[in-house]
Amino acid sequence: MCGGKGTRLESDHEKPLHPIAGVAMVDRVVGALESSQIETIYAAVSPNAPETHAHLSESDRDVRLVDTAGEGYVADLLAALDRPEISQPLLTVAADLPLLSAAAVDRVLATYDERGATGSMTVCVPESRKRELGVSVDSRLERTGGDAATAPDETALVPTGINVVGETTADDTSDHTTTDNDTTAHNTTDHTTTDNNTTDHDTTDDTPPSMTYVTDDPRLAINVNRREDAHIAATHIRDPETRATRAARETDDSRSDER
Repeated sequence: MCGGKGTRLESDHEKPLHPIAGVAMVDRVVGALESSQIETIYAAVSPNAPETHAHLSESDRDVRLVDTAGEGYVADLLAALDRPEISQPLLTVAADLPLLSAAAVDRVLATYDERGATGSMTVCVPESRKRELGVSVDSRLERTGGDAATAPDETALVPTGINVVGETTADDTSDHTTTDNDTTAHNTTDHTTTDNNTTDHDTTDDTPPSMTYVTDDPRLAINVNRREDAHIAATHIRDPETRATRAARETDDSRSDER
């Protein structure tokens, strides 16, 4: 869903179109999804971001647009799910993740499969990881029986804006998404998987109806909500050493997976 206003970014562009290292964030996200095991890509657009709608409409990429009212994550997701051609499980990905890669997407899908491919799954990163990277923290995962707003940084979890919405209701992930509603929805059926450089921790004792997948992967930890976030993301993309390290880790993980 690419219909958020993105006012915190204070950009001259609509948030999905804000350029990171010269490329619009939504184009980076779509590129990662095109190279992943995802088969069908839907972009939920709204009147909040008309230029994003036009940009994607004129693109030669195979992205199918879903018009929504732009009234928030849950309302827009439900509107998308009302479309007969869209089925669950559904992967939703924030358009503010410019470091997203195909390997990172496939790892999320593989984890969902490994956990039984039922219910919904929220992808989170530790708050301490985001602070280590220097990016903003604007929301925390709500926890049952406690107030996440008072949790220490060492244990608090922050939603990445990536969710798998299973055969339940959209409300299962309503508290685990970014507030700007800049996400892109994708059909996740009939996919295969690869691996990547994530460290994950199972935070649930059972599976249904909702799971949490925790990763330290910077590709999923750097959401661009503010100007400083955009600068940090661009640095990661442009810096040859950072890029080489990331590529080496993906290669090592791929070889490990083959073994």
